[in-house]
Amino acid sequence: MMKKSVLKRAVSILLAGIMAVSVFTVTVAAAPGDSFSEAITVTGDFSATVKHSFFKRTYAYYKFVPAETGWYEIYSDCNYDPAIALFDGEEEWLAYSDDTHSGDVTNYNFDLIHYFTAGETYYFQLHTYESKTVTFDVKIDFLGAVETEVISYPDKNEYIMDYECGIYDEDKYYISLDFNGFEVKLTFESGKVFSLKDWDVYYLFEVCYDKPVIGINEICFKIGNDTIFIWGIEIVENPVESIEVVKLPDKIEYTYGLDGYSYGNGILYIYPDTTGMEIKINYIDGTSEIVKFDDIQGDWDIIHNEHQIYVEISTGLCTIGKNTVYVDYLARIATFEITVVKPTMAQTFFIGLINIAEFFSSISIIRLGVWDSIASWFRDIAIKVG
Repeated sequence: MMKKSVLKRAVSILLAGIMAVSVFTVTVAAAPGDSFSEAITVTGDFSATVKHSFFKRTYAYYKFVPAETGWYEIYSDCNYDPAIALFDGEEEWLAYSDDTHSGDVTNYNFDLIHYFTAGETYYFQLHTYESKTVTFDVKIDFLGAVETEVISYPDKNEYIMDYECGIYDEDKYYISLDFNGFEVKLTFESGKVFSLKDWDVYYLFEVCYDKPVIGINEICFKIGNDTIFIWGIEIVENPVESIEVVKLPDKIEYTYGLDGYSYGNGILYIYPDTTGMEIKINYIDGTSEIVKFDDIQGDWDIIHNEHQIYVEISTGLCTIGKNTVYVDYLARIATFEITVVKPTMAQTFFIGLINIAEFFSSISIIRLGVWDSIASWFRDIAIKVG
């Protein structure tokens, strides 16, 4: 039989080993291609390897310094599903490409077109959606100079001030441009011809504009200091002066644990019920109208005159007690209050049963649909006993 002193010594050594492992960590050097600092240098077409990890998305990094200034096409040639992000020498994001589309046909190879400056450093960050380590070919073609032809400008060319565009101060302003319907034909010096549509046009050029004003505004598409073409949009005055809630929703009291999604500690997420609610919209021309939410409420959105009405808690999270709800239409705001109350003792009992039923419902092995029905049944009882 082992003596107590020997056993005690062995246990001490084991504990010391465990503590040593917990205190000291082994630093593994980054492998080539695993980071910006370890990026593998390429000068032309290359074979890329993206490793697979069960725990997180992994990336492969390659460094490229072009010999000539001009347009380049970087594209994959494989039967996998890769994607590429382009970064400059300061590791700032420049562009991204994933799948390409032709009509209803999807090509899962990436195809990135970008303007490069000779001698500058660029990084390719590659990843795939595969569940294994893969190696595939990446092509780099120099396209040279380009001639552009605008086939069609975006469908939307009118924007509302203070809603789709606005001014924060003298040097900070924005226009939320919509590029759907945009199509530009690109003819390169190499002979290749591309047709870019919608947001792909935005990603290819530098988009510039001055502080928005009521009237016609020019949107410039540039490459470096050269303006390639100009798109004119019209900014109109916001037609809404103010809004006000004239009839509260039927439901303005919510119960913690029964309504919304509970996060614990009296915090929950609620999407306010707007049934029965009415607002008054006051227009800048002196007219007004009453909008009944029951007439315009969709499955997900509340739309009036093609514009959405937002009804939400500012952070989405409520606490027990009074909470302010914001109503936003064309950037005009009105508010009202809802109350979140604690559940009664009887409701607390049924909330526990609801949680148990929802737990079993979430287990795929025994997900039979019956648990959702049971949870709904307990919820109905909890509301009635409240």
